[in-house]
Amino acid sequence: MPANSDSIRYHAPYMEWAKTREAAELDLAGSNILACSIDDLPGAPAAMDLAGANDNGYRPLVEAIGARYGVNPDLVTTAGGTSGANFLVLAALLEPGDDVLVERPGYDALLGAARLFGARTIRFDRAFDAGFALDPDRVRRAMTPRTKVIVITSPHNPTGVIADPAALDDCAAAGSSRRPLCRTACDARATWSTARGRSSPSAWRRSPFSISTL
Repeated sequence: MPANSDSIRYHAPYMEWAKTREAAELDLAGSNILACSIDDLPGAPAAMDLAGANDNGYRPLVEAIGARYGVNPDLVTTAGGTSGANFLVLAALLEPGDDVLVERPGYDALLGAARLFGARTIRFDRAFDAGFALDPDRVRRAMTPRTKVIVITSPHNPTGVIADPAALDDCAAAGSSRRPLCRTACDARATWSTARGRSSPSAWRRSPFSISTL
């Protein structure tokens, strides 16, 4: 079946392009990091034991992530990359007929994942003339009685703008005041590579109704 067939229900055009485009000599389009082996990391072979149970995530890894971010390891779930983590979050929270708010411009894989679970996606703008800042008032205006998840990226994908912590708090408060409860999911995959030394605020640290994927 051709990738651009109208019969594909949850087509993500950017992801199709990213996975099928010709390789470039100088590639500035990817969000991946360069591959390396364990031997390339000083001290890693002696520090790692790759044997063990993996029922709910490899426990030493889960505990290391919890220690790194100061969170109970029982609240940590590992996934195949941040896109895989976003998929798990939406799978856990959504039911057919729910509404999901997704920013515009945005990462089209987030739209496809939400629609896969039978949710309707509603866009809210991160406006060019406002420097693509996260605007809680736009989020509130986009909410419906069936809004279950507000999806935010920080740094914003694709502009790299970091969400103001107060704006994240405001969005979480807007969602948590609704019944049924609405949660805020913050994709912070680029946290370690933010420009000018600024770090992206961890949404989960700021509200019990927020979830961060890294």
